[in-house]
Amino acid sequence: MPIHHMRVLYFQITMLVLFGMISSCGSTKKVAASPQPIKNIDVVSLVDEIEKAYPKHKALNIRGTASFTDGEISEKINVQLRMIDKKAVWINAVMIVPIARILMTPEHIKFYERFQKTYFKDNYQTIRKLLNNDLIDFEMIENLLLGKSLVDVANQQWKPIDNPINYILIPEKTKGKSIPTLFVDPKSFLLQEQRILIPGTTNTLTIRYQNHMTIEGIDFPRIIELSIVEPQRFMKLVIEYKQINLFDQEVAIPFEIPENYNPISISK
Repeated sequence: MPIHHMRVLYFQITMLVLFGMISSCGSTKKVAASPQPIKNIDVVSLVDEIEKAYPKHKALNIRGTASFTDGEISEKINVQLRMIDKKAVWINAVMIVPIARILMTPEHIKFYERFQKTYFKDNYQTIRKLLNNDLIDFEMIENLLLGKSLVDVANQQWKPIDNPINYILIPEKTKGKSIPTLFVDPKSFLLQEQRILIPGTTNTLTIRYQNHMTIEGIDFPRIIELSIVEPQRFMKLVIEYKQINLFDQEVAIPFEIPENYNPISISK
């Protein structure tokens, strides 16, 4: 396969992996940080501490790398991310030269790649149907990239599982939805891992957050490792943040699909 075709294929698979991949207002209890999980933990208070540990930002500019492998193809690219809280996630992918650009907003997903001069734009419903995953929306992408639970932890009923290393929370009821199992560090209350079993399948998505770093008093994961295990296939995407800059005002989000690019359809 020509190298530019492999790069296009890699980028498209990476995008699919990226996509496919109860707090009480009256509670005054506080969970103390501990080297090991506290038995009989108050789940409502634990959820409150998890939310307090989330990174909060107005806008971010991040530089890093993304590596993908599926046992046959292995590639690594440089990436730049710009994020405006609750408004936009912008990704610029470079492999010696710029190869693709992505823009995600609460309404749409858009991207274009330069090798075959193609572009895609649609809403999240298309991606949800393609990957059979009801979690996928703009908030899910934001949460994934910042080390937050893919679902609103305060709006779920959780029960703890005894574990000597992490707090482990599983949903009491899933109602057929893709609710993750959460692994939380007892010292920092930072999310270490979340696992999702896709309803109606045996496919499992695991997201691990490693080597957290503190920027201006805010904790961010340095490494995000996504892996998808299917009966006959294994894929892994590793995103490593090299530099994170915080801003008090919105950053520029340059995105314009070039002329003469051809639309592509992503479907089963």
